[in-house]
Amino acid sequence: MGTQRRLILLSTCAAVAGCQAGAPGTPAPSKTRGSPAPLRPEDIPVGGGVLVDVGAGVIVTRPTETTLKGYSAVCPHEGCIVTAVERGEMVCPCHGSRFRISDGEVTRGPAKRGLDPVSITLANGFIHIP
Repeated sequence: MGTQRRLILLSTCAAVAGCQAGAPGTPAPSKTRGSPAPLRPEDIPVGGGVLVDVGAGVIVTRPTETTLKGYSAVCPHEGCIVTAVERGEMVCPCHGSRFRISDGEVTRGPAKRGLDPVSITLANGFIHIP
């Protein structure tokens, strides 16, 4: 096969139950599905995002109707997994760092830098990580 691409799969709530092993009370992502399925742009609410591909730790956001962005879900503060998207921000449940869905930059610390961007593509109506 030519360029191999890994199709992003939505995680289940159970798969993201803790930001680190044994961490209680982690909020769920803004949208989840009961079983893994391919992700389409219309599955992501405008102004929101979803935690996808838990193994790789990726969040895909949709800041506007026509814009999709990908970010590492690993918080640069202490490595927790950012698991929630609310009111236009991605939220780390460990210490409360918040990041804008439009550019991944910090809006509230303790994180000192933003989330790393992740390349995503749209092909045949589905979102892919190259």
